[in-house]
Amino acid sequence: DRLLTECPQHMRSAVLLQYVFVKDDKGSLLLQELRRMAGDTNRLYGNGNPVVVVEEGDRNLNSILGVLKAADVYLDTSINDGLNLHPWLFCTAHSQDMRGSIIVSEFIGAANFLT
Repeated sequence: DRLLTECPQHMRSAVLLQYVFVKDDKGSLLLQELRRMAGDTNRLYGNGNPVVVVEEGDRNLNSILGVLKAADVYLDTSINDGLNLHPWLFCTAHSQDMRGSIIVSEFIGAANFLT
């Protein structure tokens, strides 16, 4: 919300794709809240096109690499994560074009290796 308020020039060029992996009932409640928040943001800023997309479930490797290759930025704000391979997959997806930026939480397992 703050990004789109302070930088309205990005409304038509930026989309946040949020992948969610639900493991339990608490996760289902969080997913419902996330979908509500995404809907509110899309109604406020979307002008008919979503600025926040929420996807649920596991993806196969080719699907993940395709999405990561299309992305300009990988953002991971996890606060309790083991060895998350997705930042490495982002690097793999961009190994030929050498573009893109990775922003990761200091709390993910891969953070020490990416700095």
